[in-house]
Amino acid sequence: MIPLIQLLKGKKLQNEEMFADLLFRLDDLNNKYRFMEMNLLQKKKRLQGKLPDIQICLGMIYSLFVFESIE
Repeated sequence: MIPLIQLLKGKKLQNEEMFADLLFRLDDLNNKYRFMEMNLLQKKKRLQGKLPDIQICLGMIYSLFVFESIE
């Protein structure tokens, strides 16, 4: 998360409008973070669901290599 000090650096909060803009920006960054977090969690769950199938396929490939090397 972006530290508040970096957002305030070089800016002087002289009136409520600038403060409202800062709050809007922080809210927007928070919403973007939550959106990306949800997407990553969904991808992680989907990939974990595919993991058993991938392991089975790798086992079959390994068995084929072993079978080929025996002949």
